[in-house]
Amino acid sequence: TTTPSISLTPTATPSVSLSNQSPIPLALAPQALKVALNHEPNAQLILIKIENANDTASYLTKYYFRKDLTTKKYFYVSINNKNESEVNDNAIYVNPDNNIPPLNDLVLGNKLGIDYAGAYAIAIKQCSSATDCEKLTANAQYIKSGDKTIWQITLDPTNKKYVFQINSQNKEVLFKSPGI
Repeated sequence: TTTPSISLTPTATPSVSLSNQSPIPLALAPQALKVALNHEPNAQLILIKIENANDTASYLTKYYFRKDLTTKKYFYVSINNKNESEVNDNAIYVNPDNNIPPLNDLVLGNKLGIDYAGAYAIAIKQCSSATDCEKLTANAQYIKSGDKTIWQITLDPTNKKYVFQINSQNKEVLFKSPGI
């Protein structure tokens, strides 16, 4: 009698690589929140900032936290384009902090809305020349204001800044600088 045999072929384990793609700050928010809560157990995420957002080789995302619900002391968790995180709590200021509502529940419930790439695409469509706007340095902030979560994208030509505010939930353009 012949006994059937099964031969297994090893396959590569997939890995996530973030370098050379657009920032995904909202997708990485749970990772940043976990790092922050390990640093300060009552940390409250209040602001997400992306520096050099349209430079896939060097962007940096910073997740700003209030140490707890009432203490106006801050730190941030940075995550670079290689998915490396770091905590910085040396002389961090958030001004004004007029009781900015925390984002923790939205992160945990996966209810942050569109990520940066979607908001950036909406902002670029508002430009009279999308091609020209795409060449400008982009910085972005994500914050909760009242009952809205807002992406504020700033495109920075030499002497003037173009600002766009986009509701992350319904993609509505709430504000754009005049003359764009």
